[in-house]
Amino acid sequence: MNFLNSAALFGLFAIAIPLALHFLNLKKLKRVEFSSLAFLTELKKSKIRQIKLKQLILLALRILIIVFLVLAFAKPIVQNENFVVVGENSPKSIYFLFDNSTSMMWENGGNSKLLLAKQKFSGIVKSDIREIDEIYFFNSTENVADFSQNRIFHSELIGKISNLNGNGMSGKIERQFQNIVKCINKSQNYLNEVYIISDFQRTNFEKEKIENLLGNIKKPTNIFVFYDNRILGQNAAITEFECKSQIFSVGKKVEFLAKIHKNTDKNSQIFATVYSNEERIRQMQIDFNKSQSAEANAIIELKNVGFSTSEFAIEDDNLNYDNHQYSVLNVNNSSKILVLSDDYQAANFVKLALENASNTIEIANSPQISISEVAKFNLIFLLSDFPENSQFLTELTKLKKKIVIFPSSNSDGKSFENTLQNFGFAKNIKLQEAKNPIFWKKSAEKSEILNSIFEKEIDFSNSPEIYKFYKIGKNPLVATLHLENDSPFLLSGKFGESEIFVFLSALNLNWNDFVYKPTFPPILHNILQSNKNAENKITCGEQFVIDLSNLNVERVKVVYPNQSEEIIPTNNQKKMIFTKTEQAGIYSIFTNDKVVTKFAANFDESESKMEFFSEKEIKEMLKTSNEKTEIRLFNLFDSQKLVLNSDSKATEFWKIFLLLALIFAIFEMFMARNTKRDYLEFKGN
Repeated sequence: MNFLNSAALFGLFAIAIPLALHFLNLKKLKRVEFSSLAFLTELKKSKIRQIKLKQLILLALRILIIVFLVLAFAKPIVQNENFVVVGENSPKSIYFLFDNSTSMMWENGGNSKLLLAKQKFSGIVKSDIREIDEIYFFNSTENVADFSQNRIFHSELIGKISNLNGNGMSGKIERQFQNIVKCINKSQNYLNEVYIISDFQRTNFEKEKIENLLGNIKKPTNIFVFYDNRILGQNAAITEFECKSQIFSVGKKVEFLAKIHKNTDKNSQIFATVYSNEERIRQMQIDFNKSQSAEANAIIELKNVGFSTSEFAIEDDNLNYDNHQYSVLNVNNSSKILVLSDDYQAANFVKLALENASNTIEIANSPQISISEVAKFNLIFLLSDFPENSQFLTELTKLKKKIVIFPSSNSDGKSFENTLQNFGFAKNIKLQEAKNPIFWKKSAEKSEILNSIFEKEIDFSNSPEIYKFYKIGKNPLVATLHLENDSPFLLSGKFGESEIFVFLSALNLNWNDFVYKPTFPPILHNILQSNKNAENKITCGEQFVIDLSNLNVERVKVVYPNQSEEIIPTNNQKKMIFTKTEQAGIYSIFTNDKVVTKFAANFDESESKMEFFSEKEIKEMLKTSNEKTEIRLFNLFDSQKLVLNSDSKATEFWKIFLLLALIFAIFEMFMARNTKRDYLEFKGN
């Protein structure tokens, strides 16, 4: 026997009440003998025995009343051998788990797998789900923090199913199934039913995790599994759309590389379209040449400052969600530049090279400026040496800034090494002095920092004369420019959130004549405009950080890819974590109708793989030795109506126990009156 409401069994402690009353009543009976009435002794003893017997019966009736009342509230149930079902009027806990990942948007004849599932389940809800049932609704792509929020009313269920849409996320079924198992084990209802609706794409299931979760179910549970694992028609997917350029300015052309994977063997050619700021700029034909993959280059000219959106799209097929990829580039219209130097002449070289109407340049001595003031700038030049373990540089690297480092004019090997060690690299640096000038090494290989500066290759005519430089050993940075002796002249790379550029010769005429060469301003300008993190791009479902550090706003407006809008309070946060990124496309963030940022969210490419579990594999994966769990499989694409028949296997006794409690209460009432009358007669005599 099991109990639907086992907590009510604590009510059995109420048995102590009639027991206490019984023993209190015994103390009221006092034995008094009269010598003149000795012949009546036997008669009185007989009467007392009758009263005591009735009191014991009365005690038993009261205990039984409490026991049966408690059992009625505890809802006892006896399980039969077959499929687990309780009485007609007993509530169940029902859990819906819909797979709404990208792969469920596969279409056939205009109807997606998800649409087919929603249509069939509308009928199931009307026929099999009752208002007294406890209902939870999950979808595979949501991030559930508190699953109590997934509980809904019966009247909401049809709307929940109808309004469910596919999105660009990958749907990890076992993640939501884990929440459902937790709900089942905490449920107050005896019977639980789970409805899992999925295409059983391989990337969304981990067999071992599913098996473990099935074994953890502690209450009788019927699991109905509905699958649609068909491979429908043709599909090609854009698996990558990435900007290969690093320097961004108005009028500059940037290069994007698109990679397309064909998931079927038929299409040998497809057509693609490139958009820039929602304007179609190019169409092209992509040939696969008997291969499953192909690449395409897209050149886009940056015409305006601010945020520039790009889209690469291929023609429609049976899964359209993976036919689009998006990108957002941020083209700065102005820069705030800080030059930290104890050498005014070196600082002035930088100022003269970069100063124009759109740039703001300030020169300061490093000990005279606070890190909070530095945070206002987006490019920092360090022309002074710093001690090892400098607190200032430690804080600086946390600001996600671009940092350009030159040795101090008065630098020696140890002081410059201390500076670089604050960034986690560069040991055993040696200062080299050349008897004869050293030049840049001829090279046909160029980084984008040098593009547009040298038409063909780096040669002596473009090189400064270098007399003093630092020779540096192996380090994590990339050498952009080399000297004739193969020593690096310019290094670049990342440290934490900061982008680092290191020149290994000071801005001093005793070290080189770099500042007098025509290449000096263009190289600094390219560093200023370079941005390896210029693409604001995430995968659907990932969070995006909205930087509000320079703003003081109470709310922001989010415009979603489908053009719906939402006002979100900032709660005075300087960095706001935005998580509602299920849709693929361009998101725009506004404050007071001014764009704060834009970013692109792209579908999870694993969702376009046409790899699904077979029916046999699904049965094997869901096989469990847990006696409390029964699993049934249904084909969603079968034309027949889904019928969920289940024979009754359990009998409820709460009504019987309630009836018995009522009968015993009636007997107790008559017995109590009779016992009281006998007691009064005995006392009167």
